[in-house]
Amino acid sequence: MHIGQRVSDFRDVEKEAMQFAAELLVPASEFQKEAEYISLESLGDLKRYWKVSMGSLLFRVKELGLVTENRYRYLWQQMAMKGYKTHEPAALNIPRETPTLMKEIIMMHINELGYKKDELSTMLNIIEADLEELYFNDQVKLKIVRN
Repeated sequence: MHIGQRVSDFRDVEKEAMQFAAELLVPASEFQKEAEYISLESLGDLKRYWKVSMGSLLFRVKELGLVTENRYRYLWQQMAMKGYKTHEPAALNIPRETPTLMKEIIMMHINELGYKKDELSTMLNIIEADLEELYFNDQVKLKIVRN
């Protein structure tokens, strides 16, 4: 959103980005209706609906002033004691989404508009090998990431 624009040194663009993402994923106007009383159980229910982590939801209720500082700290402590800060309950796992729109757009450009992969990679500012792997390789690859 700030590409090509001078950003004031007084602005915290990382915080702005986080606020934008939070509002995009969990809009305050809708979320406030559902987040009246917050407990670990209700965070699990909210996670199923909003499809974001319990930690993100807890941060969101704090940010929106829907929970006291003491309750916020208490719930973080409870999440830590149960190990939810690193591994939320398996029953609450959200299936990973498989994006399809970008692939459909790329295939339309190739099949209907006659673009070649090298032209698309230039337009998308992505190297052709990455374009191939992301949009033309139908094999699912799992990558293990360790902290």
